[in-house]
Amino acid sequence: MRSRSALLLLLAVCAGAGTGLVRADGGGCASLSQECSTSPPPPPPGTCIPDGDAWAGSAMTDCCGGYAFGAYCVCVPVGATAQQSAIECCTRTTAPSSLVCSAASPPPNPPSPPSPPRPAVGNAVCFGFGAFLQLGDGLTSDSSTAVTVSGGHTFTEIAAGAYHSCGLLANGSALCWGFGVSGQLGNGLSMQSSTPTAVTGGLTFTQIATGSGHSCALLANGSAMCWGDGNSGCLGVGSYSNVDIPTAVIGGHAFAQIAAGGGHSCALLANASAMCWGAGESGQLGNGLNSDSSTAVAVSGGHTFTKISAGDIHVCAVTFNGSALCWGSGGGGRLGTGTPSPSNIPAAISGDFIIQGISAALGAHTCAILAD
Repeated sequence: MRSRSALLLLLAVCAGAGTGLVRADGGGCASLSQECSTSPPPPPPGTCIPDGDAWAGSAMTDCCGGYAFGAYCVCVPVGATAQQSAIECCTRTTAPSSLVCSAASPPPNPPSPPSPPRPAVGNAVCFGFGAFLQLGDGLTSDSSTAVTVSGGHTFTEIAAGAYHSCGLLANGSALCWGFGVSGQLGNGLSMQSSTPTAVTGGLTFTQIATGSGHSCALLANGSAMCWGDGNSGCLGVGSYSNVDIPTAVIGGHAFAQIAAGGGHSCALLANASAMCWGAGESGQLGNGLNSDSSTAVAVSGGHTFTKISAGDIHVCAVTFNGSALCWGSGGGGRLGTGTPSPSNIPAAISGDFIIQGISAALGAHTCAILAD
C-alpha cells in the first residue's frame, strides 16, 4: 500500500470537491443511496452500467469503485466517467458486490436525411452556374449535380440561354425562368424568376429557342414569336426595343425551325431556305452585309438546310447532302473553314465530312455529329 501521505492527499481532494471517500474496509459513502465496492482491483476502463434494473440517474451522487493511493472507493457525480490516473468510475445500484462495467460505446450516428424524391419522366433538371436563377430550383447557388426544376412540370422540350431557361409543356404552353430584366421570360415583367413562370398570351408553341438575352418560339402555323432584349434587332419585330411578351416576327413567314443566338436569330422556312435577323456586325446574318437588321433577311446562296444553329456571333447549318456551312465571326476558328477570318455568307467547313447535326455555341466553338 502506498504511503499515508498519498492517501491523505486524495482524501483532501475529494473532501474539497464535496464528495465522500472511503477505504475498502466497508466504510460508507456520503448518503444512504451510495455504496462502494470492497474488492480490488478496480474495474476496467470505460463507462460502467448498474447491475440489474436500468439506472436512470438523478442529481444525487453515486459511488464508484476505483483504486488510487491505497483507496478503493471514490464518490463522483452521477453519470461521470473518471479515467484519470488509476481511478475508474462506474455507476450501479446498491449491491456493493455486483459492480458491472461495460466498455464505452460511441453515440449512435444520426439517421441519414431522406433522399429527395427521384424526378418523374418529363420533369426537368438543370446544373451549373445558378447565380441568375437559371437552374429553376428556387435558389441562386451553383450546382455541380442535377437539381430538379421546381413545379413538377412535364416538359417536352427545353432550351438553355446564357442566363435564362425555357421549356415547352405537353400542351404547347411555354414556361421560362432565370434572368429576366430584358423581358426574356415573356411573362410581361422585366424581372428575374427563380422558378418557372408562364409565358404570357396562352399561346401554343411547337418549338422554343433561347439566346443570350432573348427567346423565340414557333406556333403551329409556323409563325415566329420573339421576346426579350431587342437592342440589336434580334426579335425581328421591326424595332430595337425590348419586349416582355411574345411578339410576332414581321413578314408573315411560315418557319419550320428556329434558333436564337447571342444577338441574332435565324430560322428555316418551310422550303428549307434560311432567314436571319438581329446583330450582323460580324456577318452573322449571312446576307453578304455586316450590318444589323430588325426584320428577317434571306441568307445568301439559295441553300436549303435541314438544321440550323445560332451561336454567339456565328451561325452554322446542315444542307440536305450533309455539307455544313457556317457564317459570321471566325474568331477562334469557330467557322471551321481553316481560317479565323469572318464570313458574311455561308462558307463550307473544311474536311470531307457528311454531317447530320450541328451546334454553334454561345461561345467560340462549334460541334457536329457525323453521318458517315
